[in-house]
Amino acid sequence: MRNLIFVVILLSTCYAGAINARENKERNSIVEETPENPRPAPPLLDLNTIRHFPEYNKENWHKTAEYIHNHILVNTGQYPKLEDTPLKAKIFDKIEREDYTIEKIYFESYPGFFCTGNLYRPKGKTAPFPAIVSPHGHWERGRLENTELGSIPGRCINFAKQGYVIFSYDMVGYNDSGKQVDHRSFNIGTRGEIWGISLMGLQLQNGIRAVDFLQSLPDVDSERIGCTGASGGGTQTFMLMAVDQRIQVAAPVNMISAHMQGGCLCENSPNLRIDFSNMEIGAMMAPRPLLLVSATGDWTKNTPDVEYPAILSIYQHFEATDKVHQVQIDADHNYNKASREAVYEWFGQWFLDELDPAKLKEECFEVEQDEDLLIFQHRSVPHHALSMGQLIESLIQRAKFGIESRKPTNASELKSYQAEMGKGLYHALSLQASHDSSEDLIKELSNPTNAKEATLIVHQQGDLKTLTDQLSNIGHSIFALQLQPTDRKMDDRFFTTYNRTDQALWTQDILLALDKIGERLPQAKQNLVGINGGGVFAMLAAGFSEVDRVVIDAEQFNTETDDFFAEQLPIPSIRRVGDFRTAGALIAPRPMLIFNAGSQFPTTWISNIYQAVEKPDLLSISENPKVHIADWFSSTQLLHKQ
Repeated sequence: MRNLIFVVILLSTCYAGAINARENKERNSIVEETPENPRPAPPLLDLNTIRHFPEYNKENWHKTAEYIHNHILVNTGQYPKLEDTPLKAKIFDKIEREDYTIEKIYFESYPGFFCTGNLYRPKGKTAPFPAIVSPHGHWERGRLENTELGSIPGRCINFAKQGYVIFSYDMVGYNDSGKQVDHRSFNIGTRGEIWGISLMGLQLQNGIRAVDFLQSLPDVDSERIGCTGASGGGTQTFMLMAVDQRIQVAAPVNMISAHMQGGCLCENSPNLRIDFSNMEIGAMMAPRPLLLVSATGDWTKNTPDVEYPAILSIYQHFEATDKVHQVQIDADHNYNKASREAVYEWFGQWFLDELDPAKLKEECFEVEQDEDLLIFQHRSVPHHALSMGQLIESLIQRAKFGIESRKPTNASELKSYQAEMGKGLYHALSLQASHDSSEDLIKELSNPTNAKEATLIVHQQGDLKTLTDQLSNIGHSIFALQLQPTDRKMDDRFFTTYNRTDQALWTQDILLALDKIGERLPQAKQNLVGINGGGVFAMLAAGFSEVDRVVIDAEQFNTETDDFFAEQLPIPSIRRVGDFRTAGALIAPRPMLIFNAGSQFPTTWISNIYQAVEKPDLLSISENPKVHIADWFSSTQLLHKQ
């Protein structure tokens, strides 16, 4: 069961044609309870919460892996998939060394947004070569870092000497990328969150496009692509390998931990780790070859005893235990020579068919001057490069196009839209069930035996007596769910990375309430009514239920501005996956009444869908804040049966 808690209040039970409302006025009186306590909530999680790896069998791991894959895509701005734009890659200023070359590279990850770095290639060897995507972590000098604890140029030079093509690129906001966006001060606010825009998402986009870039090179074997990075680069590594099957070998260094998930904004996309941790994301690599490199002096100190056995258990389901390995280095947080040599050996085993990969020791190397590696040291940033504000606006416009271009025009397209965008909304709302039970927290849920219709009224405030009497008169059993905020402190910087918002919890509450009503009244058709502050949440939930008819008080919600969402519905990624347009499409073509809706609510969009599937009579729309809901139920009962 979901970890949901709600108060269900029995309002009335009326058997159609058998009970006169006037005679049973006392029996049908509303049990109005306004609990003094706020809504109980799940325990608060944060990046330092100790996470436990569940026991998975092969079947439920496949389901979990599919969920994680889609969840990452939705909540890093990668869903729905939009057409890739041209990279327009620029390669220049080649440096020739005895057995390798270095070039400067930049390409457009998004139009006007540049991924910048250096390309290291073998010299004197026969192509095609395996290739490696090389993200760096939070080293002070980024991809230029060359210290005892970590040398990004050093590992790239040695990989090139061994026979790989390596693309070493900037984290967003570092070095050349910093000419566009600053890493440490990057801030998109709630508006960016509701559109699924994040620093983590931008870095994942760079990683995906980096693979595209490498595969476009004539000297690269597109079937042999790997990825490795340490610290924040380790995060980028396991995120990329989790969603991109083109990564055939991976080595995240000093990162995957059960008790520290990553402390930077670029590692904490909203909605990401509510139901799983980096351990599950790491296990997504199975059964492809994976090396975990850990250190005794950082948060990966327990890897041999905790994280590695957890991930190994997934490889066991694939009978691929030879494809996962761990090495621990006695050092502080690092990607030092010992760590690098462990990675050389691992990649050599799988990509070079090296019979004795242990011989792949690091050779001495000489790092170039900064000015010879930096892209924009002696040239200007392209004139069409976007500022951070312009980038956010551009990404929002792309997301809007993605929704509008999918608008259904017939029944077949509606099914496709429901499958694709419904999945997106499901993950934005984080509707994955937890392992907890809330059975003992349900109050006043009765079990009428002869009811033909059971109607759940979702609200935040207001008197429900009049509506209850009216619905009772037409034979409905009535239940009410009052939505109440939690008393959680939400000031943690990454609150939404690890916890559902109250608004997302309310959506789950509605679904669980319907489940419980269904258990008590299995023969009754269910209806859902959202009024007095409950309308928008009922609409979001309805499409994921089997309710027969839906009534929504839109309360003049304005979808033309992001301000309404930021203030009233701050659910990460909700706008990117179509918000109420998708919610309406998921309900269609079931009977639905939307009232108190202004011109800024997508009623026209939803109406077009009902017309497209030739069911326009099943949708009623009114701008009036007061409608006779019981009359609508009576009028649609026969119409729905036709």
